[in-house]
Amino acid sequence: MKDLRYRTMPEIASQSIKRAILEGKIKPGEQLRQDALASRFGFSRSPIREALLCLEAAGLVTFEPHRGVTIPVLNVSELQEIFDLWILIEGKAAASGACNLTAADIENLKGLYKEMNDPDRDPADWIDLNKRFHEMIYHASAKRSFCRAISNLADRVDPYIRISIQDLLVRKSSQREHKAILSACRERDGKRGFRRLPRHTIAAFSGI
Repeated sequence: MKDLRYRTMPEIASQSIKRAILEGKIKPGEQLRQDALASRFGFSRSPIREALLCLEAAGLVTFEPHRGVTIPVLNVSELQEIFDLWILIEGKAAASGACNLTAADIENLKGLYKEMNDPDRDPADWIDLNKRFHEMIYHASAKRSFCRAISNLADRVDPYIRISIQDLLVRKSSQREHKAILSACRERDGKRGFRRLPRHTIAAFSGI
């Protein structure tokens, strides 16, 4: 179902810039000029300025003295911190989600898994399928705060994951984990879900 909620111009601008960051069209370390963003996305500078403030709150951009707005470059320690927090939250969401999935949800997960098995699948499409696979399990937990937190953490490391996913061997390894996760979900095994999804996330961090 589509989100029919009215969105303000700053919200639309924020989503446009965020999408460009997550898709790698704006890269870590890149400086963002408000006038250039306004021209690129078709907004005036005012909603762009508000959009950047929202993205700063989400950790996707930083305001630096003498440099302006940039996309943060995360070092290994910062990436580790984000993944550690992600794993803690994810395990609880996965445990509840695996138990709450409907038969229709399981069929959708199986379909996503099969689509990701295609070795010729474009990596960008594969990432979107992977995100849908995980989100279906999280959302079944009905833990909205957990889901929002996981989404925010995933967004912050998404540019780095997209680089590692270009490697077909990384995608194949990830699919082996997906198979085990799917098995746990089919059996409504919350304990296995609690173990498997965080293990999968640890593997994603190791691939960066």
